[in-house]
Amino acid sequence: WINYKNNLNNFDRVRTEELLKEQRIYESRFAEMAQKSYVPKHAYQNVLLTGVTGYLGSYLLKELLDDPDRKISLVVRAKTDEEAAARVFKVICHYFGENYAQSIIKNQQISIYGGDLSKENLGLALPAYQKISQNLHAIIHSAANTNHYGSYAESYAGNVTATKNVLHLAKNSKTADGKLADFHFISTLSAIGKPPDEGFKLFTEYDTEIDTLDENFYIRTKQEAEKLVIAARCDLTNTCIHRTGNISFASQSDVLQLNINKNHFFRILESLIKVGYVTDDIDTKLCHVDIAARSIIQLAQSASLVNEIHHIENPREEKIADLMRSYEELKKTLIVGDYGELLDRLIAFANHPELEADIGELLNIFGVYKTKSPQEISRRYVIANNRTEMLLQKLGVYWPNKLPHKGAAALIGFACKDLSSDLAHKLNKRIQNA
Repeated sequence: WINYKNNLNNFDRVRTEELLKEQRIYESRFAEMAQKSYVPKHAYQNVLLTGVTGYLGSYLLKELLDDPDRKISLVVRAKTDEEAAARVFKVICHYFGENYAQSIIKNQQISIYGGDLSKENLGLALPAYQKISQNLHAIIHSAANTNHYGSYAESYAGNVTATKNVLHLAKNSKTADGKLADFHFISTLSAIGKPPDEGFKLFTEYDTEIDTLDENFYIRTKQEAEKLVIAARCDLTNTCIHRTGNISFASQSDVLQLNINKNHFFRILESLIKVGYVTDDIDTKLCHVDIAARSIIQLAQSASLVNEIHHIENPREEKIADLMRSYEELKKTLIVGDYGELLDRLIAFANHPELEADIGELLNIFGVYKTKSPQEISRRYVIANNRTEMLLQKLGVYWPNKLPHKGAAALIGFACKDLSSDLAHKLNKRIQNA
């Protein structure tokens, strides 16, 4: 890290020169697209949506329901249709309230099936499977095993086998006029792969081939699933990939995702809060779940966007330090400084029993076991989404121009909930002694 800081001026100069060349080539590839209209839309009167019990999936359903004539089939992991409906009700109730959840269950536009995407026929009885496939216009495949820590077999079943099975349904379904269903796969920007060891790389919507599969099981299986979707273009008319960024909270709500403890970004916040320190050079882009869902549906419905990859990410950068200190209770207790002092803190807290998991989390996140500083590693690549942003603006979708206070306060507040004043006092005393 010290070497990186000492060589920062030269590092920045070379980085700017190399990335500028790639940026110009990238922008030239979609220059003509900016002159086109993307208003004509697919009707998509019959849609299969998977992953509705997920954070993004619930908002995708809400967006799809904007068309009162659309019929939507939901396949939910459950043994029976009744159990599936109960799961949907619980999730929708959490995010949008009981009245809206009741309306979803009673809505004649929606059919809910209990199944298992990783099994043959999606775990459905044959009549139900055939009913869904009849006159199917589009599939929005949002279901995923998002666990970053688990077995590869479970991740593979939830992300690769499930995608293979849903693609099989698409290949065997036809609309009334004989067309195959469009397929829209919800992926993650993490699937673009690792930064290069040397030099610099601009990752764009045109990048489809991943050089090396990631060791993280979630990311790896998403990469494998993307390959299946691209390969399916030989059989299907339209398969699109929608890579989403760090989905954190909604733009107009303080209701957080149900399994917030599994959210990668939340775990970073929680760990930094517990050690009482954050570096001043970490930036992040927070994607609002409602805007991400609207982006996906608008892009999917555009009739002129076929076999595309989209990068759905808020272009606005936030400093994590500013985000955390926007929460009143952290203004006086959270220390902001450089990465060297954070390393000192991690060493000082290394054997603290109440911080074992958090220290391990931060050591992994910052790549302390590697020979290069995390700042150098992360700045060796840039994820570009200028093309997707241009398309979204032409479709009338915009990200908030400032950080939504309610969502940010809820996220930071929840991350602080387990930090008792007694523990905070002990930690501050420990670091002073160290």
